[in-house]
Amino acid sequence: MAGRSPRLVSVPLAGMAEDFRARLAEQGFSPGVARKHVRLMADLSEWLGSRGLGSCALTEAVAREFGDARRREGRDLWSRQGLAPLLGFLRGCGAAPSAEGGPAQSPSSPAGTLLAAFERYLMTERGLTEGSARVYSRAAGAFAGHACLPGGGVRPVTAAQVTSFVMTESSRRSVRGARMMVTALRALLRCWQHCGMLPADLSSAVPGVAPWGGRRAVSPPSGEQVAAVLAGCDRTTRTGIRDYAILLMLARYGLRKSEVTALRLEDIDWRAGRITVSGKRNRTDTLPLTADAGEALAGYLTGGRHAGSCRALFLSAKAPASGLTGSGVTHLVQNACLRAGVTPFGPHRLRHFTGTAVLEAGGSLAETGQLLRHFRPASTSIYTSISTTALRPLARPWPAGASR
Repeated sequence: MAGRSPRLVSVPLAGMAEDFRARLAEQGFSPGVARKHVRLMADLSEWLGSRGLGSCALTEAVAREFGDARRREGRDLWSRQGLAPLLGFLRGCGAAPSAEGGPAQSPSSPAGTLLAAFERYLMTERGLTEGSARVYSRAAGAFAGHACLPGGGVRPVTAAQVTSFVMTESSRRSVRGARMMVTALRALLRCWQHCGMLPADLSSAVPGVAPWGGRRAVSPPSGEQVAAVLAGCDRTTRTGIRDYAILLMLARYGLRKSEVTALRLEDIDWRAGRITVSGKRNRTDTLPLTADAGEALAGYLTGGRHAGSCRALFLSAKAPASGLTGSGVTHLVQNACLRAGVTPFGPHRLRHFTGTAVLEAGGSLAETGQLLRHFRPASTSIYTSISTTALRPLARPWPAGASR
């Protein structure tokens, strides 16, 4: 059966179809889907021409009007997501005005102004990501509202007032919520002292929160479970090759999901056999590239990764090809568990698997912390609670038949 003849794109978008088609191919769209988007370009050009509009008039409002017209006609590719590849192409080549992101929302209250400054401090001075800074900001929001002045700034605060606030607020929260609040509050008080809003650092006045049930041991997946998850990847498909490479990197290096998404093509030094990992607080570590990890990455780059302009190492499976997100890594690991018939776990459990494996093999706590790229030994000490082999030498022999 003969294929559908391609439509010619008329004025005002005439002459741009081939460049758009090439851009779609670069983003990983199949030829069939690319033809639909080129027909969409022809429809848009015809719609603009019938109204006497040029591409320079394609604002967000005009694009929304075009999409609404397609929806009423029962056409496809009418939503914001469906129009995104075409609008992105036109804006990228200067044929259409940039999206109106609008001015950044200004804080609507004095407390909001303080929290916005707090987020900037965390990102610039402490090296937190935007998402982490937002979590800290929400956790410290109650105290910011309590301490801010109506006209802006911070009212005089004493150590006793800080302690009293924490004691009162903790009674309304779960243990986990209270611990997050006191952590964020200490950071907020240090920020205010650093910015000159408080004469002294009152972070030491924030009391700690004891977990009622003691520290909960995190059970890592077993070696058999990890092997089953890796074996469950269909490495005859592009997605399976990618998933196998990511899972192996998580298991070998104990990467955080944010570190997986931050990897870029230039982070791999094939000649030196090294890989550079960008971690928390803007820390950068160079690790040796193991033979199996190198083979998995090479297989992914030559047979599983779509060649495009995006420099992120791991790309999404669906077009348009873009860097994998943190939630994408979580879903990838959980889906791999389901395929292997293993109780689903997240990527951080593989980090515990890596740390525990070092201890089980006789490695020291310092070596474990070095591999996991921890800043403090206390962060690594949690792995001692889940390594029975590491704890076994500490156990004293129980006298057989001893009476109570």
